[in-house]
Amino acid sequence: MAVSRDQRISIRTVADTGTVTGRRLFRVAPVLDRILGIHHLDRFYRQHDLAGLAPERFAARSLEALGVEIAGAESLADRLPDEGPVIIVANHPHGGIEGLVLVKLLTALRPDTKILANVALKVFDELKSQFLFVNPLNARDPTNRRGLRESLKHLQAGGVLVIFPAGRTSFYQPELGAIADSAWSRSVASLARKSDAKVMPVRFMGRNSKLFYRLGAIWYRFRLLMLARELLKMRGQRIEIAVGVAADVSRLQRYGDETLTSMFRVLCASLQTEPAARDRSASEQRPLAELRDAATISTEIAALPAAQRAVTAQGMIVGYATRSQIPELVRQITRERERTFRLLDEGSGQPLDTDHFDDRYDHIFCWHEHDQALVGAYRVCRSGPVGAAAPTYLQSMFNFNDAFFPAQGGALELGRSFITPEYQRSRHALDLLWRGIGSYLAAHADISMLYGTVSLSTQYDAASTQMICSALIEAESPVKPRHALAPTLPPEWQRFLETHVVDLAMLNALISAREHDGKGVPVLLRHYAGLGARFHAVGVDRQFANTPGLLLSVDLATLPASKRKRYLGRES
Repeated sequence: MAVSRDQRISIRTVADTGTVTGRRLFRVAPVLDRILGIHHLDRFYRQHDLAGLAPERFAARSLEALGVEIAGAESLADRLPDEGPVIIVANHPHGGIEGLVLVKLLTALRPDTKILANVALKVFDELKSQFLFVNPLNARDPTNRRGLRESLKHLQAGGVLVIFPAGRTSFYQPELGAIADSAWSRSVASLARKSDAKVMPVRFMGRNSKLFYRLGAIWYRFRLLMLARELLKMRGQRIEIAVGVAADVSRLQRYGDETLTSMFRVLCASLQTEPAARDRSASEQRPLAELRDAATISTEIAALPAAQRAVTAQGMIVGYATRSQIPELVRQITRERERTFRLLDEGSGQPLDTDHFDDRYDHIFCWHEHDQALVGAYRVCRSGPVGAAAPTYLQSMFNFNDAFFPAQGGALELGRSFITPEYQRSRHALDLLWRGIGSYLAAHADISMLYGTVSLSTQYDAASTQMICSALIEAESPVKPRHALAPTLPPEWQRFLETHVVDLAMLNALISAREHDGKGVPVLLRHYAGLGARFHAVGVDRQFANTPGLLLSVDLATLPASKRKRYLGRES
C-alpha cells in the first residue's frame, strides 16, 4: 500500500480518540509536538523520505541520515545464535537510538526479530510490524499484558526478542554514584523460563546531554519530554556496543526471577568494548627445552627415601624432594611448567620456567610410572613472619603484615602448581598431588597454615577476574598487593554484592555465563574453597607475564573432616 508523503510524526499518531484523555491529547498535540521537539523529528522524517519504508530500511536510512557510526556490530554477528529463541537484554542510556541500531543489525542476521518497546514509539508507523508494545509508565495498562503475551508467543515460535528491561532511559542515581538503568523488569527471567530462550546481554556505551540529566533531576518526566531532542543530537556520533554470551537459562533454574534478572543486569553492565590492557609480551617465546631422559628421572625417584615417595596409586607415584635430590626431574618440572603455562597465555617465554626459588624450595611431584611422564607438580616453602627467614616468592607480589601468619606453628607457601595438558581431564591428578601435600605436612608437623595464589589466567576477561576477586576477598585483610589490578567493574556490581548472597555456585554461574568459552571459576580455586580457604588480596605478578594472582590461606585446624582424613590421614 502506498504511503503518502504528507504522513507526519506527531503525538496525534498515538492518541486514542476513543477515550476522553485521548481526544484531549489529540487536540493539544500540535502544541506538545513543538514543546517536545517532535516537530523537529517530523521535519527529519519528511526530509529523508522515511515514510512507508520497511522497518530495516527505516532504521538503516535514519542512522545514515544522522551520520551515526556503529562499533561492535561484528561481535553481535559472531555471537547471536543462528536459530532458536533468544532474548537480547540491553541497557538504555540514550532512549531512542538503541532501538534503531538493533533493528538495523538484527534484522540482517535474524529476520525473526521483534522489539518490546515503549508504546510512545507508535509515532513511527514504519516500525509497528517490528515492535511489540508495553507502557512502562502505567503498570495497569492492558497494553502491557498483551505485549508480554505476544512476546512469549514470539519466543515460543523460535524468534529473537529485544528487551530494554529498565523500561526508561538511564539517569543519575546517587546511591550508585553513576548514570545507570533503573531496576530491571522481572519479565526478562519469566519469559526466558517459559520459552527456554537463551539470554544475551548487549551494552550500549555513552550517555545523553548534561541538560537531560539536570532537568531530569528536577522532574523525572523531563527526561521523557527531551527524548526527541536527544535523538537528533546523535548526529555524527559513534555508537559503541559490547556483546555478551548467549546464556543457557536452563543452567540457572535454581535462582528466582528477581535474582536471575539481577544477574542478567550485572552481566550487561560489566560488558566492555575493549579488554583492559594487559602486557602479554614479557618476552618473545623461545623454543621449549628438550625433555629429559625418563629412565634417569625414574632412577632419581626410586633413590628417594621411602617416606618421600609418599603415595602410589593409579599407576602414579607422588613424592617430594629438594632440587639436589632430583635435579633431572626438577628440570623436567620447569620445562613442563613453561609448556603448560603458555597454553594459558602465562609463563616466562623462556625454554624453562625457573628462578632461584627452585633451588631452595621443596618440590611435590606426581610421576606416571607406566607413561614415564610428569603429571604435575607444586613447589613449597616453609615460612613465617616477614623477616624471620629468607624472602619468599609471594613477598615479591604482596606486602604481608605479620598478623597474616599463625601465632602458633609455621606456614607453608604453595606455588607454581600445574597439571600437564595430557592429564588435566584426569580426576585423580589434582587429588594425588594434594595427597602428596598431606604427606609433606605429616613430615613437618609444625605447619599449621597453607597459603598461596591461584593464577587467574589472562584468558579470562578482565571483568571476570575482578568479579571473582571482589566476590571472594575479605573486607579486612592483613595483606596488600604490591601491584594492584586497575578497577574496571561498574557500580551495579557492588550493588549486586550488597543485595545478594554471592556464593561460589552463583559466582561460577556468572563467570561461565560471561566467558565466551563457557569456563567458570578455576578448578584449583574451587578446590581451595572446598578446603575452607580464606581469600585476602589479588596482585599482579610482574615476573609471570603480568598474571593476576588471588592470595588465599587455609587454616589446617579448621580443615573439613573429610579433607583432613583424605589428605592428612587423620581424623583430627
